[in-house]
Amino acid sequence: MSTKLDAVVVGAGPVGLSMGAALASQGLRCRVIDSAGGPAKESRAIGIQARTLEVLEMQGIAGEFLELGHRIHGVTIYGESGAPKGHLTFDLLPSRYAFLLTLAQSETERILGNHLETLGITIERETSLRSFEQSDREVCGHLTLSSGCVCRLQASGWKRRVGRDG
Repeated sequence: MSTKLDAVVVGAGPVGLSMGAALASQGLRCRVIDSAGGPAKESRAIGIQARTLEVLEMQGIAGEFLELGHRIHGVTIYGESGAPKGHLTFDLLPSRYAFLLTLAQSETERILGNHLETLGITIERETSLRSFEQSDREVCGHLTLSSGCVCRLQASGWKRRVGRDG
């Protein structure tokens, strides 16, 4: 089986899911794969920055994050003796989201995964990138699917070059 694409996103954590959504929203053909059998059960990423919330707002999905998350307006850093060493405040950030939003990674992945589905992308679990070769025009890769089958794909979204020649 061979598939032509513009991009393959390897990893379905918050960054990979966000990348898949960004690519799909630009009309690019992509696949999002992850070798794990399901979303993360523990949080490896818990803080969502103001700029990320602005991007999520542009995608129309910030509301659910804001509804479920907890807003942190500042943090105090303590030394080994227990004495405060400094304080960081987020209230002065030049954003309408002048805070750090905390949310469990599982919730972040659920929201982003649902958004990907609305864009027509299914996260391919238990699928891993086996190998790839790159030329000036394309990347060819081999995926191992959950069934054990190997899938060949081509990603050739680099046809429009940027530079002096246009």
